[in-house]
Amino acid sequence: MSDYSQIPQRLHVYPASGRAKEIVLKSMTMDTLFFGVVPIQWTTPEAPEFHDVMDKVKAAGFKTIGGCPSADAADTSLSGTLKSLQLYLKKINERPDKYRIVRTVKDIDAAENKLGIYFTHQGSGLFEGDVEKVGVFRQLGYGFHTG
Repeated sequence: MSDYSQIPQRLHVYPASGRAKEIVLKSMTMDTLFFGVVPIQWTTPEAPEFHDVMDKVKAAGFKTIGGCPSADAADTSLSGTLKSLQLYLKKINERPDKYRIVRTVKDIDAAENKLGIYFTHQGSGLFEGDVEKVGVFRQLGYGFHTG
């Protein structure tokens, strides 16, 4: 499949009661592993639907997502991961009024009405067998801590 924008999960409307919506909106709700892998998650490498998807995530009540530019099913090399990360950063910079990169709970609180995005990954392919790269990515803000 080359166009994931038309899969049933994206087209289906998932109803929720008013009480459920109220609980979510009052909570600090996070999606800790949002996949946005280039190019397979989007219709094109430019991801024209990115902002629409993020608007839906925010409207659903999410305050923060863990953006995952790498995934086991895609190109997990360092260059593949950096390509996906570049897309996230480009999209965040296109609408700085809507998104904020976060690393801590304090950052999420400071984001106010913006969607907080922190970066995480799945798998270890991007480290290419070099454990020193774990620290590099941590310094770049990958992962999340409550401090």
